Amino acid sequence: MENNLLLLNQEYQRAWEIRQANFPPVLHVYKPVQTMSVSLSGSECALDCAHCGGHYLKSMRTIQDLNGFSGKSCLISGGCSLDGKVGVGAHLEALKQAKGSKRYNFHVGLLSESEIEKIVPLADVVSFDMVGATD
Repeated sequence: MENNLLLLNQEYQRAWEIRQANFPPVLHVYKPVQTMSVSLSGSECALDCAHCGGHYLKSMRTIQDLNGFSGKSCLISGGCSLDGKVGVGAHLEALKQAKGSKRYNFHVGLLSESEIEKIVPLADVVSFDMVGATD
């Protein structure tokens, strides 16, 4: 366990150094308005993580609700499969059709490189949770 924490801390340090080398030391904070949170999985999540427990999924809308939504942005997320992924692939066409001028913030877990490449044309932002405990 201690060895895993050391490796994780080394990775966090490496990520921080890469961030510092490529971005200015400025933090931009946005309070989204006219934003709809969309769950691609309904209220289902195989992981049931302690930090969420499916709580946030209960108040999210479905992808069908995107049609007719005239707000500025959407959080595209949902519950994860056991391998930590939100099943975005099956919804790409519907997301493309509904995008218009809306900004999409994807919060879709640990996708593979090929899965990420499929959302790149749609994504304005990609967000991640960094959970540091196995519980």
